[in-house]
Amino acid sequence: MAFTVLVLHLLGASVWVGGHLVLLFGVLPGALKAHDPSIILTFEKRYERIGIPALLLQVVSGLWLAHRYVPGILDAFDFSDRLHSIVA
Repeated sequence: MAFTVLVLHLLGASVWVGGHLVLLFGVLPGALKAHDPSIILTFEKRYERIGIPALLLQVVSGLWLAHRYVPGILDAFDFSDRLHSIVA
C-alpha cells in the first residue's frame, strides 16, 4: 500500500511541477512578449483541470506518508532525529 501511495505522490508531483515548467518556459515568454495576460489565463484554465487534482493528491498522499513514518502531527515537528526532520 505504501508503495502505491508513494507512486501516486510522485505522479502528482510530476504533473504539478511539469505543468508549471511548461507555464514558465513555454507560455510565459510569449505572454510577456505580446504583453497579453490572457495567454497565461487561457493556459491556467486548461491546466487547472489536472493541476488542482494533482495538488490535492500531493497533500493527501503526503499527509498519509508522513503519518505512516511519524505518527501524530505534532511529533512530525519534533526535529529530534533525522527522520522527523525529513518529514517536517
